[in-house]
Amino acid sequence: MFGPNGSFPLAALWIAGWAFASPAMAQDPMQAIYNSCKEVLQLSDSGCDCVIAETKDKLNDGQIAFFSAAVSNDSAAMVEAQGKLTGDEMLELTEFMTVTPSTCQNQ
Repeated sequence: MFGPNGSFPLAALWIAGWAFASPAMAQDPMQAIYNSCKEVLQLSDSGCDCVIAETKDKLNDGQIAFFSAAVSNDSAAMVEAQGKLTGDEMLELTEFMTVTPSTCQNQ
């Protein structure tokens, strides 16, 4: 049920945290992701810096827009961003959100 590196619990926590995030308030996308990393995943500063670096390296602008909107609980922005993504891009984003917290948790 859980990945060998324990990635499922962290990813599930992050995804579940979307429902409890504060509504978005015109926040920089990377700052929204960083804040979610700190508040929901409770990673260290260096762990969240890793998440940001991975986000910039592996996601395109559309995926970042969706990711930021999701962790900010901005439903309208999520719908708008999702409409601009392909199915493959959404799958990549889902995989990213599953793997990255475990990759960065010990940074």
